Amino acid sequence: MALSPGSVSPLKAVRPASARGFGVRRLLLVVAISVGVIAATPSMASAAYITGGWNDNPTLCSSASSCMTSGNVVRMWQNILATWKGYGTATRNAFIDGQFGSNTAAVTEDWQEAHGLGSDGWVGPDTWTAAYNELYRNSSLDSSSQVGYTYCVYYSQGYCSIALDFRRTVSDARWSYRDLETASWSSTSY
Repeated sequence: MALSPGSVSPLKAVRPASARGFGVRRLLLVVAISVGVIAATPSMASAAYITGGWNDNPTLCSSASSCMTSGNVVRMWQNILATWKGYGTATRNAFIDGQFGSNTAAVTEDWQEAHGLGSDGWVGPDTWTAAYNELYRNSSLDSSSQVGYTYCVYYSQGYCSIALDFRRTVSDARWSYRDLETASWSSTSY
């Protein structure tokens, strides 16, 4: 069989018309999938932290529509409430769960009423400010990079029955607290 110029050798594979462009389509598919996976991968968002005074902290409540209902900041607030109520270990450990539920809302209302605030069960700027104003400087918690504070319930004998310790970093004013349940330092990220 003689081959003329431009003819196809029988040893050379000829793609049928339906398969032409398959390599390009496969490449485009791989690129599209890769871009989709990258786009669908959650990015590492910068966490916000409680800094400076507390009046600009997130609002906490039991309904998810317009406030924070769970997380480190809720857990910090529950630690403040447990300190204020003087909860013993078993009650405190059952109460502090990081979820702003009906129990947290009810104790928040009691705390607000005892502090002369409107008792709505939400932790907003007024409630945060009142809690912040009850912190005492505690230099025993100081370091070269952190300043210490304590939220404490004083009794007539002049001692603190349950203390909740806080530290604020000097460089960026981020707060952390020593969790009553775990006894470890926790971030106020949200």
